Amino acid sequence: MLSPATVGRVTQVALRRSTAAARGALRPQSWWNETLGPVAVRSGVVTLSPPRLRDAEQWCAARLANQQRLEMAFPAETSDWAAGQTPLVWTQRCIELRAAARRGLAYPYVIRLDGVVAGEYGIDAVDPETGTGEQSGWVAAAARGSAVAKAATLLGVLRAFTGPDPLRRIVGPNAVDSPAPGILLKNIGYQREIVLTGLRDTSAGRKDHEVWVVHNNAAVRQQLRDQLKALNLPS
Repeated sequence: MLSPATVGRVTQVALRRSTAAARGALRPQSWWNETLGPVAVRSGVVTLSPPRLRDAEQWCAARLANQQRLEMAFPAETSDWAAGQTPLVWTQRCIELRAAARRGLAYPYVIRLDGVVAGEYGIDAVDPETGTGEQSGWVAAAARGSAVAKAATLLGVLRAFTGPDPLRRIVGPNAVDSPAPGILLKNIGYQREIVLTGLRDTSAGRKDHEVWVVHNNAAVRQQLRDQLKALNLPS
């Protein structure tokens, strides 16, 4: 049987979580709904923009063009992966992402290269109690190796670390057999903290993932700004 003190602590934690959720519902966040960038890299101009319903056609085209790379990391609910990349699916996803963002539980963005959809970057599963969010994303094959992913990550992390209700840390899980994203995170300033066995389902079964973490402090924010400035080519 729990002691009165323990019951009190549990009640306080539950109350704080309920209050945070209610605050997001009663006072919707709107500051996230802005375009970030631009950052000029050698392959074009990178921006992050909030997801829009009108992105459906370009999103579907980008996903289908990169099916071979994406279907393992982002398995569909049905056996036909391509059938899940439709305007209706994007519409549902867009509505859910924007609703989570308004509650302060996500930072969803579409990566654009010269104005065309070239991927996604997002921080979701935000825990208001701990100030922790989990990042994920993908970049079209045509934009890989050209600093697009790095520019998008820097823009997204800086926004999450400098907004009105800044996150304290961001977690970036990465499959152990896909080293490139881990190298990118390390170069940006993430630290690898642990490897979790069978963390995620993929089309090839459950896979082990490295867990990379970046913490929000003045030194890290300055490092991110410096990297973004160095990345941005002169016009």
